[in-house]
Amino acid sequence: MDLLRQQQIINEKIKQERYKTSYEAIKRETDINVLALEHLITRKDPILKLADKDNFYDFDNSEHNKDIKVKHYTSLPAIKMPIAQ
Repeated sequence: MDLLRQQQIINEKIKQERYKTSYEAIKRETDINVLALEHLITRKDPILKLADKDNFYDFDNSEHNKDIKVKHYTSLPAIKMPIAQ
C-alpha cells in the first residue's frame, strides 16, 4: 500500500467518531512521512556559497555570516529512530 493511500484511509477513519482517538497518533506519523516524501521529490539541492578569499583566516562571520551562505536549504521534522538501551 502506498503512503498517500494510507494517509487517505487514516483520514477517512478519523472522520468516524469511534476511531478518532486511536487514529490521530497514526495520522501525525503518516503526515510526517508524506511531508518527508514530498520534500525528497520536490526539493532543490542546497548550495554552499563562500566568499572569494585566498586565506582561511580572512573569513569574517561576525556580521550575520556574511562570508558563508547556504541557499535552498529546508529542514524537516525530527526523524524518529529507536535507540537501544
